Amino acid sequence: MTGESGELDILTAEVLEASRPLLALAVRSMAASGPQITAAQFRALLILARRGPLSLKELAHRLGLQSPTVSRLCSRLLAKGLIDRRPSPTSRRSVELSASAAGQAIIDSVFEERRIALREILASLSPADRAGVRDALAVFARAARAIRRQALETDTEFQPTA
Repeated sequence: MTGESGELDILTAEVLEASRPLLALAVRSMAASGPQITAAQFRALLILARRGPLSLKELAHRLGLQSPTVSRLCSRLLAKGLIDRRPSPTSRRSVELSASAAGQAIIDSVFEERRIALREILASLSPADRAGVRDALAVFARAARAIRRQALETDTEFQPTA
């Protein structure tokens, strides 16, 4: 490994290593939230809470999954009372999905668990280290948003037509 490629490989490995505790924290926060839901179910619930109501097709697209898979996932969330389904006001053949009050409560609980755990970790850092983490995460988040925006701009499946 030499040059920029080698540096990127090392940095990638370091970020992967640093992300392990964050992933563990995310898993623990979901386990502590009440009804057992999978990561995919939580992601669907979060999308519906932030972007809903959505059709099954739109949710499948946002999840990057096939509609039959998302249909089964949503059936499980419906059975747990975490999402609501109602007829679409624009299409008699379609339904709209949204997070229920119980689903929003799960999301709130998960994020509160994460907030508490992250705050404890950050409190253990010196002020200078906290500033370094803040700066590094701001740069990382900006780069991730730019890549996400670029990916969304190249996907025309749900873009309105002129």
